[in-house]
Amino acid sequence: MKHEPSAEIEKLEDVFTDDVRRLFYELGMAATTMGKKFEANLMFFNLLEADASSAYPLLGLGYCRMMAGSFGEADALLRDPRVVNSPLAEAALGLRALALHLEGREGDKQELLRQSPSSTTSATQELMATLEKTSNEL
Repeated sequence: MKHEPSAEIEKLEDVFTDDVRRLFYELGMAATTMGKKFEANLMFFNLLEADASSAYPLLGLGYCRMMAGSFGEADALLRDPRVVNSPLAEAALGLRALALHLEGREGDKQELLRQSPSSTTSATQELMATLEKTSNEL
């Protein structure tokens, strides 16, 4: 017997309500933090499939790639226009700076922060100062 999808739910975006999207995003971020790359990618790719214009799955995928050590891939995802032109732009900037820091590219990190818009809050700068202090202590 072949299973036919309901006529009421034909598209993935119909199933992914705002609450479900938020849940998938949070699960993806948690999975990334726990080192569960497959599960994280699954969450973010499903979100991207449901709404290709959304910046959230790209930010999540960028974080996932950064945590996996794929800094170039992370940078490309975080520089995507859907992210840069969204309210997540500053978070993406912080993640890009963190990726450069983790990769040991301090000069590039400083240049990125110098070229960032003046609207960058002190939170990103505080994060980077904490990272520098921590790395100096190691």
